Amino acid sequence: MLLRPLIARSTVLVDPPVGNKWDLIAALAALVHGARDDWGLGVEEMRARVMAREQQITTGLERGIALPHGLLPSGAPSCVGMALLPRGLDFASLDGGPAHFVLLMVFPDDEMGRRLHLELLARSVRLLSDPGLRQALLGAPDAGVALDVVAAAERAFFP
Repeated sequence: MLLRPLIARSTVLVDPPVGNKWDLIAALAALVHGARDDWGLGVEEMRARVMAREQQITTGLERGIALPHGLLPSGAPSCVGMALLPRGLDFASLDGGPAHFVLLMVFPDDEMGRRLHLELLARSVRLLSDPGLRQALLGAPDAGVALDVVAAAERAFFP
């Protein structure tokens, strides 16, 4: 499964004015929830599930990557929101550096959802570890360009 089809243009934030990772998670969860009408749960429950996961252990990785995520009731759709942060944001990352690339992911808590969850977490790290992709994303002026960059990278990495 490719990442790009799960990211709606309306769920992409380019240089959002947020003060901390919790504000960013709340903003992305609201956008992801608003992109569909078949969740079977409210935006506050979605946000709470992602935040609960983040409170267990940070999803801020290395090289400016953060992947907050949560599992939703079985039958819920999978969806991804993306934030590009040229100035960086403290995400309590494993390497101590700021996050520049944040993908908020939600998946149904069933066998297929958990498998997709793990596959897309790994795929996202691989994609976002590429210096060329990182530079192109940070230079993207808007959501449309950012999504085109992601699509092109996926075609190149995963033909």
